[in-house]
Amino acid sequence: MIVNNKKRTRRFILINFLLVFWLTHAFTSLVQAASLPPGNLPPEQTDTPTAVTGDKVEFSLLGFTSRTLQGPIDSSSLFFSIPADWELLEGASLQLDMTVFLGTDATGRADVAFGGVLAVSLNNVFLDSVLLDQAGPQMIRLPLPPEALVSARTDGRYQLKISLDSGQDCNTSQNTAVVINRSSFFLFPHREVALDTDLALLPRPIYQRSFTPDTALIVVPDEPTAVEMEAALNVAAGFGKMTNGQLALRLTLAGDLTAEMRSSQHLIAVGQSENLAWLEDAPLPAAMDEADADDGLIQMAVSPWNPAKVVLAVSGESETAVRQAAQALSSGSIRPGIHPNAAVVNQVNAHVAAAGPIPTDRTLADLGYPLRKLENIGNNESVYEFFVPSGQAVTEDAYLNLALNHSALLDFNQSGLTVILNDEVIGSARLTQETAGLHEVQIAIPGTAVRPGVNSLNLKAELFPFTSCGDLRQDSTWLIIRSESALHLPLGPGQTATRAPTLSQYPIPFASDPTLSQTAFVLPAADSSAWDAAARLAADLGRRSSGILTNITAEFGDDVSDAMRQERDLIIVGRPSLLPLLTELNDVLPAPFNIETDQMAQDWLPVSYRLPATQQVGYLQQITAPWNEERTILIISGDTDEGVSAAADALIIRNLRMQLTGAIAMIDGEQIFTDSRQERYGLAVAEAVDDAAAPTAAASQSIYRPGWIVPALILAMALIVVIAVIVYKGRQRDG
Repeated sequence: MIVNNKKRTRRFILINFLLVFWLTHAFTSLVQAASLPPGNLPPEQTDTPTAVTGDKVEFSLLGFTSRTLQGPIDSSSLFFSIPADWELLEGASLQLDMTVFLGTDATGRADVAFGGVLAVSLNNVFLDSVLLDQAGPQMIRLPLPPEALVSARTDGRYQLKISLDSGQDCNTSQNTAVVINRSSFFLFPHREVALDTDLALLPRPIYQRSFTPDTALIVVPDEPTAVEMEAALNVAAGFGKMTNGQLALRLTLAGDLTAEMRSSQHLIAVGQSENLAWLEDAPLPAAMDEADADDGLIQMAVSPWNPAKVVLAVSGESETAVRQAAQALSSGSIRPGIHPNAAVVNQVNAHVAAAGPIPTDRTLADLGYPLRKLENIGNNESVYEFFVPSGQAVTEDAYLNLALNHSALLDFNQSGLTVILNDEVIGSARLTQETAGLHEVQIAIPGTAVRPGVNSLNLKAELFPFTSCGDLRQDSTWLIIRSESALHLPLGPGQTATRAPTLSQYPIPFASDPTLSQTAFVLPAADSSAWDAAARLAADLGRRSSGILTNITAEFGDDVSDAMRQERDLIIVGRPSLLPLLTELNDVLPAPFNIETDQMAQDWLPVSYRLPATQQVGYLQQITAPWNEERTILIISGDTDEGVSAAADALIIRNLRMQLTGAIAMIDGEQIFTDSRQERYGLAVAEAVDDAAAPTAAASQSIYRPGWIVPALILAMALIVVIAVIVYKGRQRDG
């Protein structure tokens, strides 16, 4: 007996030692995680394919992670697109790599005779139902008929839907679960065909949303004029708007194009025709006889360096022509002429493109959104955006009049709708038998939830059927958001608040005008790295704009006109030594630059450090223009080209932007230092709100720490202490 007690004691001590070791390891991991900013978490330990192997397209390549469908009823959808140069042939199939779990019933006996069925559909075409009659790993091959290879969506994407219906679970305590593994794949026999270069299809084929990365290069002449750079920025903004910022755009010089860059990228050439000699091998349409010297030309052709890529030329004989071609392209709606891949821009009517008064009542159809059907079991989401001009605010009661109808077979105890505006919950709606027909729900909109610029309205629905038994295709679960749903937003002049401008306000005021016509870029006369950073920022502003087209202006830093200073908010991009305007502004900056070293003063930091010459640091500053207190200046700079790029990224990348406060920021690797002591600058701007609430900061901030980390650390430490005490007392009793 004593021996057995000693054995039990040793086992008890060993088990508790392992628990203490595990908790200590968890504690260490949490401490390490606390020092990582969002977006820099350790990557998942998973294998991610980087290319398509022949006809095989794995789910992992489509962004699919392993998903678990839990009985009695559950579903999951996968959305994807086929590359534009693929023509699918007969013999397509789907192979599901899955693991089935059949839980035990109340008696502890596993019922392996029937665990339910798995219904699979592609593009609303029912493929088959798979009987779940055994547990463990399974591979299921389903042929894809031709009608299933035609998208049923307006955006052209495919939708694969997998639904679990374990009717057996309705009558027993058995719990069926199916894990769909990311190693599942499609077989798409195909042949490569010429890309469709019809301009009416833009942004396709440059932006395809397929499983190949969407990237493109804007190519400008080696010595572009200010107007050619302005055109390049408007092209970038246009593609940012057309693709919602999902197209990875970079800018380079024609002389820097390598053979690899020509063959691996879609190329967007911007400039006067005489400066685009490098395009002579591209099969662009012949110049139209009817084009005048100031007519802009937009042409697209299959790339001579890679038939899976295209070359898009935005050009003209004069600077006026190039400017008009770029503005027309930014609209995303091109009217080709004789050739479907060529358009002649006769005139851009800026007064028509400029936004007029915003109507008080706007339907979702007015905003460009058709009827939407939500049909996933569980969580569903539908997002809508609307624009409010700068300086405008809600003056009276505002509301959303939501027109909807839904299935009468829902479980009304679990199903409902939540309305979120700009990350703020503003209301909800119950789904009942009475609301199953065409129904209207009015949701009050708090005036404080509406912000200048682009607003995001998110409708989240949770849908569950009344019963899952016998509903293989789960057609009983759906809710329709109708396009006649309307926003009632009475707007008037908004109140202003006196406070210093802060970086957390970005993109206000630069995206306050729908066409970006109040924004101007000031660039170095010869610095392609700064031009690239400016193009990426222009694409981000375009993503946030809602105008018919974009109308950004640009000038070089050694010749900034008085009209631009007075009439535009300025974004200055580049190293200080290359921008004479920064030399002029240096005395009024909260943190002046050393024009010789391109470094920014650090006296606003609690502690300043002597950094090595190889350090690559980015700088951001935002001030009220000294020549016009109604205008704002944003400075994106750095002590190296890499520093300038990092400063631009701090505004573009959400996880970094959320760390910005105050009027000054220094970006040093993964650290962002900001200063929020705004009142000492005595500068005033209109009050605005960023598209995401910035975290509260002290005078300076460098490392993001999530709010959950402190309670988690305390809990881990407490568990370690408790287990240590238990081990100690256990040893005393057994001793």
